[in-house]
Amino acid sequence: MGHQVRTIWAKEMLDALRDRRTLLMMVVVPGLLFPLLTVGPHILLGRQVAAQRQAPLNVAVDGTAYAPGLVAFLRRWGVGILAPPQDVEAGVQERTIAVALVIPPDFSQKLEKEEPASVTIISDESSLRSRLAAARLGALLTAYGQQLTSERLARRGIELAAISPLQVRQQSVATRQQLAAVLGRLSVPIAVLFYAVLAGMYTAIDVTAGEKERGTLEPLLGSPASRAEIVIGKWLAVLATTIPALLLLMASIWLAFRLTPKGLLGGSLAFELSLGSAAAVALLAIPFGAMLGAVELVICTFARNFKEAQNFMTPVMLAVMVPGFAIGFLQDFTPALWMFGVPVLGQALTIVELLQGTQGLMELTLTLASTMVGMLLALWLAIKVFQREQVLFRQA
Repeated sequence: MGHQVRTIWAKEMLDALRDRRTLLMMVVVPGLLFPLLTVGPHILLGRQVAAQRQAPLNVAVDGTAYAPGLVAFLRRWGVGILAPPQDVEAGVQERTIAVALVIPPDFSQKLEKEEPASVTIISDESSLRSRLAAARLGALLTAYGQQLTSERLARRGIELAAISPLQVRQQSVATRQQLAAVLGRLSVPIAVLFYAVLAGMYTAIDVTAGEKERGTLEPLLGSPASRAEIVIGKWLAVLATTIPALLLLMASIWLAFRLTPKGLLGGSLAFELSLGSAAAVALLAIPFGAMLGAVELVICTFARNFKEAQNFMTPVMLAVMVPGFAIGFLQDFTPALWMFGVPVLGQALTIVELLQGTQGLMELTLTLASTMVGMLLALWLAIKVFQREQVLFRQA
């Protein structure tokens, strides 16, 4: 049996590697595309945020004469005071100015009477530039208000600390790995699960529906190899394209996270993915890819041609994507133990726990056990399907 399987595997691998689509799925997509789709948007957003925060803050102020003290304060902090357009709201909406400040005529009088005085910040929430400019301006206005409060209290001989009896400090118990997992769970599970389907899909189609289309299946079935040997040889060919692609995918994601500047978005959520976590996810992905490879053989064997096999695989990709997306957005979700035994869902949950470093032995064992059972069941079904002539030579 071993010789026959190796012969079929070598033949299928030779055919698969001649297909540019297989090479594209094995090397180019996992090496470049997924890191660009997962980490790339965060990098671009972070760079835009950093650039806007470092750029000079220019504010169109309507009513500078009503608040000379405030205007002088803003200038001391490096704010550029611009002449307002005739229609301030239209100017912000048309994005000729990023942010505007409207000061009412009674502003100074109210401050002199120590009454609350109001100003209005006009921004465009749909614009990152305007939103960040409004946030910077709001922080400066808050600082100016605190300065006025301190001056008023000083005139009465009261220190500012006297009216602030409570100081609140915040302390987070989350580890850096758990903080990194908050971002990683949005991209890593869906990337790994989806690519476990995609990496071997074209090989699975080629060794089943593709052979039907080329007319090479009949000679193979007439060879001395048994149907079980044929299926296992084809399955190993699918694995030979799936496993390297998944390993390359995790290596490229780990490298992309590694090269991303820490604290890119200005918060505590640093882009970090430890080598151990990446390796653990990769090792989990291998049996999952093996199970899906067997499932793909079963499904694609029913197809009459390459195009029909691709159509058959669409629901499989959607079924894998849904749990991946759902897990990414369920931040405070405590899964039940039985969920780890559900194919696809269990893998998604385990990937998140591996990223967080909170995986339990029972959950991991259940996930791997259900994966192995699913793989053996799918292989058994593939062998059964290959024994049915009406399926192998289906015309309609």
